Amino acid sequence: MKHRTQFPVFELTPRYVGIALGSVVGTTLAAAAALVAGSLVSDVAAGALGTTTAAPALLGYLALSLAAQLATFGLTGWLPQRANLRREVDSSERAIDLVLHMPQRAFVRHEAGHYLNLVNMASFAHGCIVVATSTYVPGAMLSLAALLVFAALVDPTLAGVLALCALVYVPLSLLPSRAANRLQTRMMPMREAWLDEARRLVEERRAAVAAGAEGFYGRRYRERTESYRRWRRGYLLADTLSTSLPTSSGTLVQVIAVAACALLVATGRTGVGTVIAAWQLAGLLGQPMSFLCEMASVFAANRVNVGLLRELEREAAEPSGFERLRRTSRPCAVPSASTEGAIHA
Repeated sequence: MKHRTQFPVFELTPRYVGIALGSVVGTTLAAAAALVAGSLVSDVAAGALGTTTAAPALLGYLALSLAAQLATFGLTGWLPQRANLRREVDSSERAIDLVLHMPQRAFVRHEAGHYLNLVNMASFAHGCIVVATSTYVPGAMLSLAALLVFAALVDPTLAGVLALCALVYVPLSLLPSRAANRLQTRMMPMREAWLDEARRLVEERRAAVAAGAEGFYGRRYRERTESYRRWRRGYLLADTLSTSLPTSSGTLVQVIAVAACALLVATGRTGVGTVIAAWQLAGLLGQPMSFLCEMASVFAANRVNVGLLRELEREAAEPSGFERLRRTSRPCAVPSASTEGAIHA
């Protein structure tokens, strides 16, 4: 039977399912508001919006927009962040428990910096991956599907245009995320060496001062720091590109959607309000696609951390060699009061 790891990359729990479903609410309300706005513009252009119907329609649009903003903040923003914090700490506690219970011969294979990296950076990265794959990714995919449905209600051609625009986001994050993954993998040993050097400097401070070797220790620490900083700078650049390019390309996607709808209006296939709806729906498309691209980047860049934690799990499960002694040993009998008196006598 295959061993179930304590560090999965996906967890199907009622909490995560609820968060994923809740993240769609804000997108749905915002898309409904876009359709209302487009209908209002079409009615104004056709002269069908009277004074008696304008006020209720505008109030409905305002209510939908406000509800969408609140839902996006609470259900798409805050709840996943809170779940992320909970899962990061949980992964760290699991890693610490494994370190405490692993056999000594496995423990001495690595320096202290390796374990500090596991219970801090690697564990928190794993928690982020779990929440990303379990809440952000399903929620973003459901939001994308909802947007395409609303676009089809406006015009089927608009749904096709938005589906094509969604594909534009993919190559914008593919190459930077691969670069971030490669740099993250190579950077881990340098981070561990940097942490070990800091620990050695603190532990051997008294001997260094007594021997007048402060310059040697400081120079060696600066060398480790510079090496780690250089690789981390490259990683941050690649990671920033993979997360910012999809967001910054949102305007381009909106222009493409509006241009397509303008052609439909020019040929008389749809009303002028479709252009407004297309602009807003294309803008909403950026959020789920940015989530998907960003989470793909997060997973690619931090996959090495999951591997390190699972390696820790395998090392902690190794036999210590004392299992037979534990099975055959018996607890010592507690001496009675009369026996204690005889011993003291």
